Amino acid sequence: MRIVQIGIVLILVGAGVVGFVFRDKLTGSVESLQVGDCFEVPAGETIEEVQHRPCTEPHDGEVFVVRDYTGADTYPTIAEFDAWVEQQCAGADFIAYTGDLYDARQDVGVGYLYPLEDGWGSGDREMTCYLSPTDGGTVSASYRRAGN
Repeated sequence: MRIVQIGIVLILVGAGVVGFVFRDKLTGSVESLQVGDCFEVPAGETIEEVQHRPCTEPHDGEVFVVRDYTGADTYPTIAEFDAWVEQQCAGADFIAYTGDLYDARQDVGVGYLYPLEDGWGSGDREMTCYLSPTDGGTVSASYRRAGN
């Protein structure tokens, strides 16, 4: 019986290591995105999954902020989401991540993923801001400044 328990533990640990090592190449839920993750920005209005990519391979999205929306009890309008992103993501967080002012970078824009209205009432307020090339192409490097 002890051998079986150890075998199960080794299998679970092995699966965890494989998942960690290959996380950059796996498809995952939007909720799994973390600061520093590079991914392919999906098309569509309702997004459940994203394709992770190593930042050294072609990608068009890089997460630099994951934070709950604050300042409203009722579900925000798109204009309110836009204003929040401009204030929260395109300011100090952009500088902290890239080392540059947002207005000084013509090569990169800020996009965001926001919670759906049906999840808002259940407490889903997580916003994900990401950097994306303004020319609509891809990049094969991180926008993160060295040492950050």
